[in-house]
Amino acid sequence: QDQRQGAVRIAIANIRAPHIPADAGFALAADGGIDVEGASLDLALTQQARDLLHAEASFVLRSASGGDWPSIDEAAPMRAHVHGETPLTPLWALVAAERHVFEGTASLDMRLRGTWREPLIAGHAALTRARYENFDLGTKLAEIEARLSFADRQLRLDSLSASDGNGGRLEARGTVRFDDALPGIASDVSIGLTNLRLLRRDDLRATVSGDLQLAGTEQGLELAGQLTIERAEIVLADKGSASIPNVPVREINVPLDLQQPKEHAADLPVRLDLVAKAPRRLFFFGMGLNSEWGADLALRGTLDDPRLFGTLSLVRGDFDFATSQFTLTRGLLTFDGQADIDPRLDVAGTT
Repeated sequence: QDQRQGAVRIAIANIRAPHIPADAGFALAADGGIDVEGASLDLALTQQARDLLHAEASFVLRSASGGDWPSIDEAAPMRAHVHGETPLTPLWALVAAERHVFEGTASLDMRLRGTWREPLIAGHAALTRARYENFDLGTKLAEIEARLSFADRQLRLDSLSASDGNGGRLEARGTVRFDDALPGIASDVSIGLTNLRLLRRDDLRATVSGDLQLAGTEQGLELAGQLTIERAEIVLADKGSASIPNVPVREINVPLDLQQPKEHAADLPVRLDLVAKAPRRLFFFGMGLNSEWGADLALRGTLDDPRLFGTLSLVRGDFDFATSQFTLTRGLLTFDGQADIDPRLDVAGTT
């Protein structure tokens, strides 16, 4: 007769990244039990006594032999439920992305049934009143709202919307399918941009519209689409004018736990097939140049090795050099898809 029976409780307190205050750490509590009918597990993630995420699961264990530990029977029925509602700020702090801000509220209610080998998922998730900011690009997205649903072997992005705070909009929807008949995971996401102020740095500002498609499998993705550059401003700066030189530094005898891991290329290749056009309103300023251009560009290659093709054509402009001002009468920059972006120039002007 099977006499398996037991219980376990694990509690981990003050889970935090180095930059999180000591009194704002997370706590994880796990309660498990084993009896003749199987095993159960109850997990709870909290912060400062506030419930963030809760999970319950029940499954069947396969009898062990020869003193080995029992293992999960992947072909036996199982059930699980994951649910919770949490502000994003404390969770985002664990990511340690200092140049990014992500705020809002996330909620999740997901149920699993079937077997571990062939799980069936049902439920939904939502993101409400969210805000994202990228300090390096100057990208700011507000009023982010997203709705996701899970059904059997498909994750569906029912809706995603965001505003740039100036009337520009981002909309997205799509699916991610987990189908045995396909080569792993297959995704298909459509993204629409309407007068979205995508970049707003001091030296680079751009507002774009267009439609993008992100599709692929776990072997690789492709980002394709056509964009219209509604307006862009590029400020040219003299690289030699910096008052503080950038001196390379190499630290020695750094403890192993403080050493930075080496960067490697992304495991998942992302192919690019993007076209960007601007009849005009592409402005270059600085270093004596004051000009307006049009663009007909294509971005190919991969995310790790992008290749730029196409042309920039002069609309109007002038150039101050020494004590003379030149009116530009001809201007064409041609990009040939080289690894280093180095366009061929054909520019002429008169005084």
